[in-house]
Amino acid sequence: MSLDRTVPTDIHGDVLETARLTLERERRELADERLAFERFLDRIRELEAVPSRPQSGSRTRSCPTDPAKRMGQQSAGLTAVRERFAETVTSVPHYYDRYDESVAEHLTGEFGEELAAAVLQGTHLHSRLKHALLEATRHAIDTRETVLEMIDDEREQLDRVETNLRSIADEFVAVASQPLDDLEFNALRLTRVRLCDLRDRCDDLATRRQEFVQRQRRTPLATGVDFSTYLYGTCEHRHPVLSIVATLGDHIERVLHRVERNLVVAR
Repeated sequence: MSLDRTVPTDIHGDVLETARLTLERERRELADERLAFERFLDRIRELEAVPSRPQSGSRTRSCPTDPAKRMGQQSAGLTAVRERFAETVTSVPHYYDRYDESVAEHLTGEFGEELAAAVLQGTHLHSRLKHALLEATRHAIDTRETVLEMIDDEREQLDRVETNLRSIADEFVAVASQPLDDLEFNALRLTRVRLCDLRDRCDDLATRRQEFVQRQRRTPLATGVDFSTYLYGTCEHRHPVLSIVATLGDHIERVLHRVERNLVVAR
């Protein structure tokens, strides 16, 4: 038998390795973003806000504050917000490679048009706006924390899948490397049993992977996109595990067909 024609030298190829690299890159970038938002949150807390509206019906002491100076302080408050956002959230190492958009565009994408407009076009940081910024920032942090947990689940799943795949692939190579055209009837029969078992293991692995994928939540970072597309949409295979299992199953089927053909002749 010509081994290099019947048995692939590398059943996994680079599909699983590409999936792992993609997964690790996404995790690293999200962790950087989470840290950046945490820093932004801390720096916004430090800013002093002005009351959302003056309190009526109360007696206050007259304060000879220069109106021009007061307006300058209020404007500086929103300037500080924009500067802090640029220094933290849009300063992550992958920002321009991943997003390639202005600070204003990114702020809008993260916080929504209404809140972003208040920050970009407003004249002062009032207490209501500060509260909204803090809430939106906490939401950004929580969202990334959720996706990081989903990525960790996927990483553990890939580890388990790889162990099973290697076991199936190694046994398949051992079985398929026999001189199949020279085996006697009993040896062919036993070989067929082993191949059928490997095929069943592949089917079971594919079923469990599909069930895992269906249980995955949609990522809150990409509306309307399933998690596999979010993670692997830029890869050659959007479902890398299922792709590998299908490839391995095809190899098993071809060798099984050859063994069954030889069994008919050997009877």
